[in-house]
Amino acid sequence: MTIPSDLRQDMLAEVFELQMGMLWLAQQAMRDLTARHELHPPHLMILNLLDGRHPGIAAPHQGGLSMSDVSRSMDVPPATATALIDRMTAQGLVERGPSEQDRRVVMVRLTPRGRTVLQEVNDLWQQVQRDAFTVLSDEQLSVHLALMRRLQQGYLERANVPAPTPSRPQEAS
Repeated sequence: MTIPSDLRQDMLAEVFELQMGMLWLAQQAMRDLTARHELHPPHLMILNLLDGRHPGIAAPHQGGLSMSDVSRSMDVPPATATALIDRMTAQGLVERGPSEQDRRVVMVRLTPRGRTVLQEVNDLWQQVQRDAFTVLSDEQLSVHLALMRRLQQGYLERANVPAPTPSRPQEAS
């Protein structure tokens, strides 16, 4: 089926508008979840990053990530990354230490408390998602998942980022 160009443009405009609206709603929900632990969404992003949940960054070994890697991955200036890590260190979520390879490099690692908080917030986030997706039938969910995988692949290809390893086995799409 071929859609006329002007109709396709209208449909894409609506998709973009809906995506932005859902991103805003998701950000509001995430803000509520992270506030329970006196965090903000960027702190959760760092926790996920340190846990290896970031496209294009392999799961870090026990040595953690350098402050430079955190800054670059978050796309923030080093001073901003430092302020975020300072707060998280004070809360006992992460710890800093020298790199084993180069003692001039400061590494950031998740603490056991940071791992626990991350798991709690991610569990709550998954419940928010399960609740939101109750409006879809099993068939609609399957189609949605296949489309999301295709869209993710398109984004990753355009960003020249390798596809992340799936956390669950994928069915043929």
